[in-house]
Amino acid sequence: MEAVILAGGYGTRLRPLTYKIPKPLIPIANKPMVMHIIDSLPQKVEKVILAVSYKRDVLQKYLEENPPEGRELVLVEEKEPLGTGGAIKNVEREISGDFLAFNGDVISSLDPSVLTNTLIEKKAGAVISLWRVNDPSHYGVVEMRDGWIRRFVEKPRLNEAPSNLISAGAYALSYDVLDLIPPGRVVSLEREIWPILVEKGMYGMEFRGYWTDAGTRERVLEANSLILQGMGKKLIAGNGSEILGNVTEHTSIGKNVIIDGSAEVSNSIIMDGCILENGSKVVDSIIGPEERIAGRVIGEIFCTGYSNVPKN
Repeated sequence: MEAVILAGGYGTRLRPLTYKIPKPLIPIANKPMVMHIIDSLPQKVEKVILAVSYKRDVLQKYLEENPPEGRELVLVEEKEPLGTGGAIKNVEREISGDFLAFNGDVISSLDPSVLTNTLIEKKAGAVISLWRVNDPSHYGVVEMRDGWIRRFVEKPRLNEAPSNLISAGAYALSYDVLDLIPPGRVVSLEREIWPILVEKGMYGMEFRGYWTDAGTRERVLEANSLILQGMGKKLIAGNGSEILGNVTEHTSIGKNVIIDGSAEVSNSIIMDGCILENGSKVVDSIIGPEERIAGRVIGEIFCTGYSNVPKN
């Protein structure tokens, strides 16, 4: 069985960090975002297909040096943006049967085998993961009956939403779905393909635990916190790091990081090779690799050459 990960975005909301590294490699709890998805896949997934575009060479180099054990890995380039449906159509030659598909920036507690098992059990055209939110007005919302999806409503007013269940960005799709996607152009799964599948039989599976789409600084830090909570930790640090300062509240520290004695860090991600000097303070921030911080970084993505110099 194959799994497709849509990992071609530019990560514009995570700039300036994504000027340096592609979004799929941003570390969450010291593991690249894309590896959280790959590691969650059921054993029967033997091939992982990444639909990629931006900084493909950087992503490919990392995955060649850190291959997922027991799985074939294929990167398929998307030369022009094709949308969620077009990106899947673009990797069709690598797919041999029913398959899983994931938005590449979703971090969750979902067990994808539930989707594949339900696809077989219900003989559905598609099974999509669903997450319950308090305010569905910013999302595509589903209306269901006995688990079968009847319609999607895009960003409804709160008092007009048919439910508070939204698509969680992970799907099990029958091979026949590929025939519904026109080739060679931008295609949106959500706007063009889902309405057709509703008529053919589309099932929704709600899951519990945690979920976030890690496309902004706030959401990446939320994902980091959720993963650490699941591990039962408030702090994680990579090999070779020296922590002398005060580090609190769901912080991930990469490899070979030095945090001097009077430095303070809270609810942040500090990437490999950073030095936080005495008197520095980092809060609610993501610090790119190999940075030296001497002042205050509060609520920022800091990456040399693209960020403002932090103010003392």
